Amino acid sequence: MDDTFSNKFVADEKNLAVLNETMWGPNGIRQAEELASHFQITRDMRILDLGCGMGLSAMYLAQAHGAEVFATDLYADPTGNYERFKSLGIADKIVPMLLDAMQPLPFAKRYFDVIFSVGAYNIFGDNEEIF
Repeated sequence: MDDTFSNKFVADEKNLAVLNETMWGPNGIRQAEELASHFQITRDMRILDLGCGMGLSAMYLAQAHGAEVFATDLYADPTGNYERFKSLGIADKIVPMLLDAMQPLPFAKRYFDVIFSVGAYNIFGDNEEIF
């Protein structure tokens, strides 16, 4: 087994159970890890995770990099995500939110260092207002 975060994460039975319960398609942790490998993420960054679903990409960003993450989704229950983040000991690093990425976002300009999206950009990415 290689030494990636995603492989270490699933080596723990509790984490593997979380992953199996929350995947809405491909492994969001592995996809987030691959995407994040193309740029530097640091502990002092604030990241907007658009379309986080059940929070797998947000969990990766908080656990692997220590970044502060705003985990947003239009369909996933933010309370369920919060409870999951709390059970993993990372609720202090992630703010779960119900948010429609197609609407004006309720954040100050330049509030985030990174806008991150795994598996959801195809749903809202054609909106010119998003950026």
